[in-house]
Parts: sequence; C-alpha cells; structure tokens
Amino acid sequence: MLGEDLQPIPGDIVFNLTEGHHHYSMDSIKEPDIIFSMVTENEYNYRGMLVLSRFKVTDDKIKVGIRGAILGCLCVIGPASWDTVIVIPEGTYTLEISYDGNKDSHIVTVTDTCFNIEEDEADFTKPEYPVSRRYRPNSFTYWMSTPESISWLNQDFRDSLLTNVNLQIYVYPDSGGRPYDYRYRDSSFIYGNEEQFQQVIDILENYTDNVLADYPDVGIGIREWLNRRYHSSDFRD
Repeated sequence: MLGEDLQPIPGDIVFNLTEGHHHYSMDSIKEPDIIFSMVTENEYNYRGMLVLSRFKVTDDKIKVGIRGAILGCLCVIGPASWDTVIVIPEGTYTLEISYDGNKDSHIVTVTDTCFNIEEDEADFTKPEYPVSRRYRPNSFTYWMSTPESISWLNQDFRDSLLTNVNLQIYVYPDSGGRPYDYRYRDSSFIYGNEEQFQQVIDILENYTDNVLADYPDVGIGIREWLNRRYHSSDFRD
C-alpha cells in the first residue's frame, strides 16, 4: 500500500547537518542534538515526507537510501521532507545518498565548531549550507523587536548586559548556517558559569520593570544553548 502511494522526486534534494533541538525534544533542557535533514526542491500539492529504505551511520560513512515521497493529508502546497537526530563524534565521514539507481557522495567533516560539507560526486543532492556553525558552549543570544523611533533600546539592553556581567562576545561568520534562528542577532554572548547566566536573567527582569514599563509593546527574548528560553513577558505583571 505504501509503495502505491509513493511519488517520484523531480529536481534536487537539499540536505543539511545542523545542531539544534529536535522537535521531539523542543521543550527539553539539554545539550543540542545533531540533526540530519532533507527536503525536496520540488513542491507537491500536498506537503509530504520522504520515505527511506535505509539510514545507517558507521565509523566513517553515513548511508541514506530514499524510496520516494509520500504525501500528507493536508491541502498545503510544499516540499517533502525528513529529519532525524544522529550521533556522530568529531571526524570525517563519507555521506552517500541513493535514489532511483543513482548515488551521490559528499565529504562531511565534523569539528567542535562546525559541520563542513564538500561535494565528492553529486548530481541530485546538495547541502543547504557548505558550512554550518555549532552552538558555542555556555552561549546565549537575544532578540528585540522595536520600531525605528526607539531602536536605541536594543543597544541600551546590550550595554546593560556587557556592563554588569563579565561576558565574551562571539560573532558568527557572515557565510554559512548559524545555530540561532533569524530572530536573533548575528552574535552570541558567552558566560562563564551559572551564576553569570542568572545575572543575565536578573538584568532582563530589572530592565522589564524599569525600562520596558514605558514601552508595553516591546519585548525581549533570550535563548540559551541548552534550550532555556526567557521573555520579558515572563516578568510583566
């Protein structure tokens, strides 16, 4: 029955190797997962998922076999996709992806700071990012949405953090994927211990009470590498 429902995959398959918190553990407080994902460039009348015949990680290879795409029941135009959490230590791996009698290969290098992907022989697959950065341990970042007229609040909150807590700044390179999503800044802050991170949350609470009280429509969100999340609305009456 499943085979009868399989759809062909025209066009390329885009894959990614990233660090983050998988949707199955989105609310868990823990170190980030390594996530391997794939998505079709082709869009179907019904958003669906890729069906695999094989996914195996060995000492030096990641083997992926794709059978096709099976479409969902929601009338939403979109691609077919698939993702999973994998456990791979630092090192170099050959990624082999096969579909419909064809096989592509890429060289994947895992370091403590990034995932680097180089094409070996590829016709129907490509990485979303040749380089994806990993979370820096003990890091966090924040986002703030403000109209241009009060954009100074962004720098003011940043100054409050750097003045009162001994933090380091890590700036992500311009190219490649980043672990924190688009809402957050292109830099993150590194704290030394839990006491310092608690100081950061205390500053967010005080800033909410003493500054944002005059700007009820402005919010500040903080996200930390272990998936701890805080928002100024947590501290509003």
